[in-house]
Amino acid sequence: MPDPTPDQEPLILSLLDERNRKFFQFGLWLLLTMALAISLLYPFIGAGQVRRVFAAFMILPTAGLSLWLARRRQMRAALLVLIIGSWLVVTTSAVFNGGVFAASMVAYPLLVATCGWVFGLRAAAALAALTIFAEGALTVAGAGGAISVAVAPPLWQWAVHALLLVATVSFVGFSIRAYDDRLGQIRALGRELGDKVRSIEAREKELEQQTLHYRTLLDAQSSAGLGLFIITDGRITYANEAVCRMLGYSREDMLALPSYTRLLHADDFQRVKLNHERRVRGESFENRYDIVVQTKSGERREAEITVAVIPESAPPAVLIILADITERKQVARELAHSREMFSHVFQSNPTAVAVSRLDDGRYLDINASHSRLFGWSREDAIGHNAVELGIWRSAAERERWAAELRTTGHLNDYQAELCNREGKSLSAAVTAEIFSLAGEPVVLSFVSDYTDLRQAEANLRQSEERFGRVFQASPVATIISRIEDGAYLDVNDAFTRLFGWERDEVLTTSALKIGIWPDPQARAQWIATLRGEGSVRDFETDLRTRHGDIRHCVVAAEFVDFGDEPCVLSLIHDVTDRRRAEEEVRQLNSQLEERVLQRTMELTEVNQELESFAYSVSHDLRAPLRGIDGFSRLLQEEYAPQLDDQGREYIARVRRAAQRMGILIDDLLELSRMTRQEMTRQPVNLSAISAEVIANLRLEQPERDVTVSIEPDCRTQGDPQLLRVLLENLLGNAWKYTRNKPDAEIGFGVEHKPMGDVFYVRDNGVGFDMAYANKLFSPFQRLHNATEFEGSGIGLASAWRVVRRHGGQIRAEAQPGLGTTFRFTLATALPDKNPAGSKR
Repeated sequence: MPDPTPDQEPLILSLLDERNRKFFQFGLWLLLTMALAISLLYPFIGAGQVRRVFAAFMILPTAGLSLWLARRRQMRAALLVLIIGSWLVVTTSAVFNGGVFAASMVAYPLLVATCGWVFGLRAAAALAALTIFAEGALTVAGAGGAISVAVAPPLWQWAVHALLLVATVSFVGFSIRAYDDRLGQIRALGRELGDKVRSIEAREKELEQQTLHYRTLLDAQSSAGLGLFIITDGRITYANEAVCRMLGYSREDMLALPSYTRLLHADDFQRVKLNHERRVRGESFENRYDIVVQTKSGERREAEITVAVIPESAPPAVLIILADITERKQVARELAHSREMFSHVFQSNPTAVAVSRLDDGRYLDINASHSRLFGWSREDAIGHNAVELGIWRSAAERERWAAELRTTGHLNDYQAELCNREGKSLSAAVTAEIFSLAGEPVVLSFVSDYTDLRQAEANLRQSEERFGRVFQASPVATIISRIEDGAYLDVNDAFTRLFGWERDEVLTTSALKIGIWPDPQARAQWIATLRGEGSVRDFETDLRTRHGDIRHCVVAAEFVDFGDEPCVLSLIHDVTDRRRAEEEVRQLNSQLEERVLQRTMELTEVNQELESFAYSVSHDLRAPLRGIDGFSRLLQEEYAPQLDDQGREYIARVRRAAQRMGILIDDLLELSRMTRQEMTRQPVNLSAISAEVIANLRLEQPERDVTVSIEPDCRTQGDPQLLRVLLENLLGNAWKYTRNKPDAEIGFGVEHKPMGDVFYVRDNGVGFDMAYANKLFSPFQRLHNATEFEGSGIGLASAWRVVRRHGGQIRAEAQPGLGTTFRFTLATALPDKNPAGSKR
């Protein structure tokens, strides 16, 4: 008997129905009764041997616990307690009642058999091994004298054997009843199985008839082009003629394939495999989808697969229906491609395109150009007609267009005035054609916006009108001639006035025929320039009028398109009178230059005489002044006691006037020298000269505390001596007019301007009123009192002459009490323009 697995109930337990459990409980009650009886009768059957009665007492709790578990339907536990408890009772009884000679030893085989019957071979072997070990231990103990081997009284042995026999009979009776019941069940099951076998045989015959019917039906599907085959355990067990023809196999080859997957293309292998696995697991699966199959020759074919599980088939079978959709798929792809191309052409068309129903004009679709032209988006337009959207000005206008379209079926460039969403009028040409869409007449319309073109045409007409008016009103003689033969196509009124021909007389003729060019070489040069450069500007030549007069003209020309014909536009400006006037002006200028030169020479002579006279006067006055001053000094020194106070005052005034006259003469001589001195131009460092001038002024008046700032490296080109005179006068003035300032400041520097360097001398002295600035550089002109600030009024005049001789300018800026700034420029590249610069 095989051991039961963890999930398999022992046979004896599986046989325990309610009736047998009650019998088992009865046997336990009987065992308890026998044990209790032996316990009560032990004085009579085993007087003086209490240890022998101990085993009977041990049976009581074992049988009681087993009975308690059995009543709670825990039969495995009840049997386990009974067998283990009984083995312990037998072993204990043997220990106390003679070892291996004890009467209870006969119970060991019964317990091992019961354990094997109930719990299996392994449990019986384990208990048998334990029993052998226990008997060995008892044998050793008895041989060693550890256990008394006294023989039990006969009556006690009888009682023990009786108890064991009762237990054995109870177990055997329980087992026989259980097996009888199971045997009855087996016999009933056998009868039931016989009935089912007979039913299955009848069903198989019926299935054979149905299979034959279904195969006939499946074979008949070949004429409909449907391929069918049946898969059982991954192999093809049936294939109709259509599927064989579709895949290029014979029926024998199809059935010989090791697996249906040989028919699948690699692209769909995983999909079909996963779907099949889901079907096997009983999960939901796709029962219809498109796949790619592979024919015997390796050709790809597209197919629609339908999967159906055949019910009550053993083993489970699946019906596969294949419909070849290769051509249908190809047509669908071509149709989709065609639709895509149409959609692309429709949407990318630069012309406004719309599809609308013929009966009510409602839009079915419009392209992007239509939306841009009319301002209505595709979503806004679809479902509405052009009248509702205001594209047609009125329903009547749209109906006239539709009526004409229905009559001809096609309209080409139908002229219409349409409106966009903002109400702006559009001049449009509508081309339309009727076609059928899903059995409904629809209109495919193309709208071309000619608004800009119409405006351009209007602008062109206006431009031509304006050109015509300008052409005729122009005071310049204008000609339009053909390039091909030079024929005049048009001339303006200025041409007729200049050359004397009427407009009708020269049209269709040429300049060569009417002889307008008196010099053929000039005409050839003009034509060569025009052809070489494409235009002619300021070409001066002589042209002949109708009456033979020669006019000096300036001709300009360039190529233009007149209509659709290449032409030359020529402009002729008569400059005869201007040239005559220019010649007269040139003659007058020549005469004027001669007069100016003569007046300049005369002026130079006068200036030289004036300078000579001034030098002579200044030089000749020195001797009398020295005499006056000398004799006045002798009178003051030698005859002072003889003179009264008024006489002495007169003599002092004479001396002061003579000395002042001497200073004026010296300044005049210096001013004359400034004018007559020759200039030597060379690089000059004005900063260094300014520093030397300031140093000399500090030596002359060391008590003065003046803050002087000189910008370094201020350089120019000029005469060093004259430029030193310039700076001595300007810096000397600044030094003099700041004497009353406790915080006197003087500065020299340069300002770099786009037109050149501007030098300056700045001070914070007394300044002056700019209203008198025009007198500042005139000789002997003073703006301050001589008693307050000494001077002759010649210094700034000398400075002005030095700057002028260097080709520059000098100006002053001042405010009373705030100081003065002199700014001057020096034209470093100009020659000396002094007309009196020659030596005397």
